[in-house]
Amino acid sequence: MVLTLENFEMKIGKFARLLVLVAPLALTLAACSDDPTSEGVGDAFAIVTNKSATTAAVGDKFTVVAQVIDRAGTPLPIQVTVTAGNAAAVTNDSTRFVPELQETRIYARAVKAVASAPLILTAGALSDTVKVTVQ
Repeated sequence: MVLTLENFEMKIGKFARLLVLVAPLALTLAACSDDPTSEGVGDAFAIVTNKSATTAAVGDKFTVVAQVIDRAGTPLPIQVTVTAGNAAAVTNDSTRFVPELQETRIYARAVKAVASAPLILTAGALSDTVKVTVQ
């Protein structure tokens, strides 16, 4: 077979089309050595609660449920501790960690009427606040 300019252009054209199809796949496979969706999975990222603020009357009992989550939003088996920002107004009756649900339940009671009595939640280096108003 004699290689003419027309045959040569046809062979280059087929090769170029194949390269256009394969090159993006090759670059993708070479660039992604790690799964980008797995970044931060399993590492404590935030404390989330079932309420960010609540209002209670003097004598009322209320519950706050808190979880530590990773970047993917998966609950982690880490207990959350609580401190009353104004212990004269709101007391922490008890805190119970439920390992099956990977959540901490905080049982508190309103004692004295005050505009601001935050509950400060901590877990390792993380912290969050639940604003409590006692009427």
